[in-house]
Amino acid sequence: MSRLQLLGSDLRAEINGATDDRRREMAIAVARYLAMTLPGLPLEITQRTADFVHPTDDLRRAAAGAAEQSDDRYLDLHDDEKPGGQTVGWESAFRLARGASAIAFALDPDPILAVSEAVYEAHFALAEDDDVLLQLLQTAPVLA
Repeated sequence: MSRLQLLGSDLRAEINGATDDRRREMAIAVARYLAMTLPGLPLEITQRTADFVHPTDDLRRAAAGAAEQSDDRYLDLHDDEKPGGQTVGWESAFRLARGASAIAFALDPDPILAVSEAVYEAHFALAEDDDVLLQLLQTAPVLA
């Protein structure tokens, strides 16, 4: 099952009704928003938001690496089997990991995969605030 099916009906309708070009614009809008608002993302990602339109393999690798590192940090903090249990701050590490993953997915060449996975991950990065996501999808700038 695609993660698109796990999104709220308004988000699904917006994505399903879009062309591939519009889906690419939506994915990039979500990624740029996260890159500008989530503290803790690497500078090599936050300073390259203009490159999200035509991502290089280097940028895709950097985004995937940031997502993997963020996930590792979150999993380490969230590990309730370690002595002392979960570490304070695991919630913010979770949001950062989901945001980094959303950015990495947004750079995927497949527009439906890019937008559906980016929005799914961003849903958790933004503490499940679908209103912000819907606004981003509806107002994503047209790219030339």
